[in-house]
Amino acid sequence: MRLFAGLAFALILASASGCTTGSSSQPGPLVSVPNPVAPTPQPAPPPPTPLPVPSPATAVKISGNSTLGSVGEIGQLTATATLADGSTKDVTAEARWSTLNPSVIALGKPGEITATSFGLAYITVNYSNRSNSLYVSATPPGTFAVLGRVREPGGGSMFGARVTDSTLHRSVTTDGNGEFTLGELPRSEVSLLVEKDGFEPATLVGPIPVTRYVDLPVQRIVKLTAGDTVTPDRLAPNDVTYQVGAIHCNSCRMIRIAVPGPGTLHMRATWSTGGKLTLLTDAGIAGEGTAELFADLTVTKAGEVVVYLGALAPAFISFHIPFKLETSMR
Repeated sequence: MRLFAGLAFALILASASGCTTGSSSQPGPLVSVPNPVAPTPQPAPPPPTPLPVPSPATAVKISGNSTLGSVGEIGQLTATATLADGSTKDVTAEARWSTLNPSVIALGKPGEITATSFGLAYITVNYSNRSNSLYVSATPPGTFAVLGRVREPGGGSMFGARVTDSTLHRSVTTDGNGEFTLGELPRSEVSLLVEKDGFEPATLVGPIPVTRYVDLPVQRIVKLTAGDTVTPDRLAPNDVTYQVGAIHCNSCRMIRIAVPGPGTLHMRATWSTGGKLTLLTDAGIAGEGTAELFADLTVTKAGEVVVYLGALAPAFISFHIPFKLETSMR
């Protein structure tokens, strides 16, 4: 019993002194883990500086040489914007340039213009939702240029009409907008003849307007034989005008009536939209009314009678008026 007690006591002492038998893992060194420390707060970065907002434009204008004297000559235009704060800015390079007549004036770099033929061109500049326009003429010094439009009242612009200047005896053809231009005019007057198949010829003689823009309305040919009834195109605002003797007929329609021989040509015109209309012949007023008119014309031989129906100056038509003309011989 004592032997076992001694042995047990020796084992206890060995264990207490750190002595072991067999393999054993030694504990690693003690590591001190510091308490977590919150990071020092950093100041927020400043907000980005906003980009300056350009002041909106209140107007834009074009300046520069608007008269070119020879084909191939180059000019320079400048676009200047007036800003909301009252200041001005050269926006030639930023603006959008355009022309309706590239066959006369071609555009190069911003604001650059080149004469490609003689005539008058309409140049437009756009900047910041503002626009302006300028006429640029290409014609030799001492001569004149004109721009015009041929149209059918109620039908719009007329493509392919032939416009002849009787002074130069030179003709041009209207484009898709019904427009034409002529340069090298020897004086500040025009003498123009407009022709197109199926339409009455139209003439314009007189000084070139200050705007240098001329308007040329034309009407379809209206023909019938005595005894027939016809319903021509409606009379329209800004319609064709005719000088019948000493009378000026506004918004007028020319009507050609073939008569088989001598007798009395009876005519009755009716319309329903109101307004006073007058029927004219070369002899003067043949009849008038506000919704209906009658007229009798003595005819001495077979041939063609030309009559005109419309409003007499200074009156004019402000709305479209459909009408009917009935004819008979007695």
